[in-house]
Amino acid sequence: MTKFYFLRHGKTVYNQEERLQGGQVDSPLLPEALRNATKAGAYLATVPFEAVVTSSQKRAVDTARAALSAIPRQYELITTPALREIDFGDWDGDKIRDHIADPAMIRFYKDPANYTGAEFGGESFTDVMQRGKDYLKEVFAAHPQGSILVVAHSVTISVVIGALLGDDFTTIKKRGLVDNTSVSVVATDDFEHFSLEEWNKTDFL
Repeated sequence: MTKFYFLRHGKTVYNQEERLQGGQVDSPLLPEALRNATKAGAYLATVPFEAVVTSSQKRAVDTARAALSAIPRQYELITTPALREIDFGDWDGDKIRDHIADPAMIRFYKDPANYTGAEFGGESFTDVMQRGKDYLKEVFAAHPQGSILVVAHSVTISVVIGALLGDDFTTIKKRGLVDNTSVSVVATDDFEHFSLEEWNKTDFL
């Protein structure tokens, strides 16, 4: 049995400013985010991880490092662009309100099955699902037993978990996006069948 522990990065300045913060941009974590990441690490401290993998984006790396600072065991931090956030193309970093009435952004929020991001050079949800799932399959092949800590982003975690569970977009949309510094857990024996053991847990904060 392998369990993937998904930890979303902490709240950033861009989150606070309600900006699109995708795969191209980064902004600093807020002080509360670093404190909460440390709390997440304390919550996970008893889990003997086989590996710790994170998006290569700074907000995820900084969250991972803060979480690991609360875990007595030492881990090598493996970074990968495969876990970066969905790419918003030319819109990355813009205020959400500047595009909220655009048909593409309406599809992003209300009709994910038909959202592509192509109008502004972005990625589709399917793109994110595929690269995330492909990467985790490689991690599973290397660690077919044990626990893996995966530090990434709201959309990436939410849709990749949906892809692992075999959910359609209606189910993924209904479940929603994970919160900052939340933990979600998915288990598998064979990387074919998955069970959701924890979703969007934040009561340790």
